[in-house]
Amino acid sequence: MKIKMVMLSCLLVALCSDAGLAQAGRKKTGPARPKGPVESNDAPGKPPHSLARPDLIVKRIVYDGKVEDARILVANIGKAQAKAFNLGFGCLAVISKGVGSDGKEFEVKSTSVGTVSVSLLKAGENRWVSLKMGKISNIEKCTAEADQEKVVTESNESNNTLSIK
Repeated sequence: MKIKMVMLSCLLVALCSDAGLAQAGRKKTGPARPKGPVESNDAPGKPPHSLARPDLIVKRIVYDGKVEDARILVANIGKAQAKAFNLGFGCLAVISKGVGSDGKEFEVKSTSVGTVSVSLLKAGENRWVSLKMGKISNIEKCTAEADQEKVVTESNESNNTLSIK
């Protein structure tokens, strides 16, 4: 009973002192809040875990148009896992050439595109994905883009694309 009374009286003193300060128009002072991000104590010089982000890149494309499937190596080089995202892939190819009535040469080009869903990718993880593109001849360029729809917030959004010729 004595402990309960002591705790109750401590609580009342704290409440009354806050009310007294408010009536007197004075602010209660306490420890200052830090401004900006706070560094982690367990990893000196590195950002706290909440600031760590994934970073998705396309490391390699294996496709020459002679086989049905394009194989693409995607990686998370960031410090946090990436939720599921789409990988976009497209190729530009010359499908015909000719000479117009004005005597000038022309090319007709076609673009083949596709997407594939990539499930959760842990920090530091690489994964090969396949995408059925069909056979394409006269390829000029193929490009793959990780997180094509920008659903993952990354530490670097400018390094998601790789092209081959």
